[in-house]
Amino acid sequence: MENLNKALDAMKTERYELSTKATTLQAKVSSRDDQINEINKTLQHMQTEHQELLNRAEGERKQVEELTERAKELEEEIQRQRVVIMEGAEEKKEAIRQLCFSLEHYRNGYHRLR
Repeated sequence: MENLNKALDAMKTERYELSTKATTLQAKVSSRDDQINEINKTLQHMQTEHQELLNRAEGERKQVEELTERAKELEEEIQRQRVVIMEGAEEKKEAIRQLCFSLEHYRNGYHRLR
């Protein structure tokens, strides 16, 4: 009988130790679950932020393309205006040359009449 009581006490002690160990393991699992949930929240936040950054980068890329295209258009317009200005300058030079020629012609006529 005494052996049975000792065995029973040993089993109770083992049961208590196992129960304590199970409680400790459950606490660890719960703690790890909390950590996993926190990591998942952080990951979800980072994914959202990443998508926002991608969207913003795409918007910036489109804006750069638009501005680059606008710059090309303006450069072409500047080139056209330069051509028009140079043509106008050439026309003015030709008009001045013709006026000088006419002035010389009339001056010579005036000197002959004198």
